[in-house]
Amino acid sequence: MKEKSEVSQIFQNFHAMIQTQFQTKIQILKTDNAKEYFNSSLNTYCLNQGIIHISSCVNTPQQNRVAERKNIHMLEVARSLMLSTHVPKQFWGEYVLTTTYLINRMPFRVLNFRTPSQVLLQAFPHTKLLSSLDPKVFSCSVFVHIHHRGKLDPTSLKCIFIGYSPHQKGYKCYSPVLKKVYTSMDVIFFEHQASYPKSDLQGATMREYQNWDIQSDHVINLGDNQQSLVQSHLSHYTTPPASIQSVPAPPASVQSPDHIHPSPKQITNHELLTYSRRKKLGKERAHNTSCT
Repeated sequence: MKEKSEVSQIFQNFHAMIQTQFQTKIQILKTDNAKEYFNSSLNTYCLNQGIIHISSCVNTPQQNRVAERKNIHMLEVARSLMLSTHVPKQFWGEYVLTTTYLINRMPFRVLNFRTPSQVLLQAFPHTKLLSSLDPKVFSCSVFVHIHHRGKLDPTSLKCIFIGYSPHQKGYKCYSPVLKKVYTSMDVIFFEHQASYPKSDLQGATMREYQNWDIQSDHVINLGDNQQSLVQSHLSHYTTPPASIQSVPAPPASVQSPDHIHPSPKQITNHELLTYSRRKKLGKERAHNTSCT
């Protein structure tokens, strides 16, 4: 369906298919308040066929809860399929069709862990609407055999698997070079080879950058109020710039004890807290002395 105005003709075709394939009739058509369901063509057809058309109340989607939940289910599966395979959005129609094909072949608890296809075949064992094609990985690389070719031409064409044909017993494969869709059973699948490279999901990067410039020896877990105090103390123990060449120290036997500088003492959380408390007490004493 390319336009919403085609709803009336699509419903008429669907009604004719139901009557022919399952020998049954539609008694009630329940929809929401979308304008495409309330046109003269659809209303006239429902009156001629004896179909009662009812709609839900305005801004009350819970009255169509079964259809709404199924639409949400299909949308979530189609979105997961798109994000996991990195296929462009231009194939959104193939997402939905492939999602429907897979859902109809998945077991559900409400069906006693049977698939919808099995339930339909049990009720209508002679139906020919269900395809027996094995599920494949969506958007994987495939090679479609070329039957009409020259003796020196390639025997196959590399394509992208995009779904299952509803009218033919074959797989739909898209050639990005020729911009053409092929439907064939003579296909070789490479299900572990993706056709599209991995990209960032919904514009967000998945990599975490951890280029920290802090040395591991000076990492102290403190609160936000003491960060400036830590930086002032650590500034005395920073290494000299790379441009300044350090003079090599004399041998240990020649060096006197007076010229040996002790290594800087590592500052702990307890010492920093004690220093901050002493400084605070000193300020309070000075304030009290000035007041007296």
